[in-house]
Order: sequence, then C-alpha cells, then structure tokens
Amino acid sequence: MTEFEWKDSYSVGVDELDDQHMVLIDMINYLHKVESEGGDLTEVMKSLSWYVRDHFALEETMMKNAGYPDMEEHIAGHREFEKWFKSVQSDMETGKSDTKIIAKSIGEHLIDWLKHHITEDDMDYKGKI
Repeated sequence: MTEFEWKDSYSVGVDELDDQHMVLIDMINYLHKVESEGGDLTEVMKSLSWYVRDHFALEETMMKNAGYPDMEEHIAGHREFEKWFKSVQSDMETGKSDTKIIAKSIGEHLIDWLKHHITEDDMDYKGKI
C-alpha cells in the first residue's frame, strides 16, 4: 500500500463532502503506517464508524433533497460498504487476524472505494446536489 494525496480530480464539488472524503485518504495513509510498523486501529475504526453513519447520511440527504435520479443504486453501494465494515468489526472483536493483516485489508478496501465509488459513482452527482 502506498501513501495517497488528495487530487482535484477527487472533488465532487461540495466542500463538506470533499473534506469528508479527505478523511479517507488520511485513514489510508495511517493504515499504511500500521501495516508496516504495527499500531492501534482504534481511531481508524472510530473514523470508519463515523464515515458509515454520518457521511453516508449527509450524502444521501443531499441526493434526496436534490431529487438525484440514481439515488437507490448509489445507496446500495453505501449499504455494501456498511456490510463490509460490520464484518471487519467482527473480525477485530473475535481476534481472527492480527493488526497488520487487518490494516492491510482495510487499506486495500478504502483504496478501492476511493478509486471506484468516489471517483466514479460520486462523480455522477457532481453539479447535481
């Protein structure tokens, strides 16, 4: 996993959502450090919990208020992310994997989310919400 930097091409044109997407980049970079050096995942899990709860709610509210036509499909992607996150929480609680393995897994998933959901799916609502 390599370090990431925010790029203008990631912007969805809504400062509040862009700021929240930047948090994902911070998480990816922290996870890179944990994967290579070890560390605690508590703060990342708190941040992901916030992202799942608050970021998705804000984005979905904005889409609803704007009458965004592809909202149901977009929200389905959020629900899949939530399902994935619950499985990660379960793995951590049961101690199925060590911290470095979990950090790598979370980091890879967040990179995929950034590259696909944010830069593709979220771009569909750019300028519409």
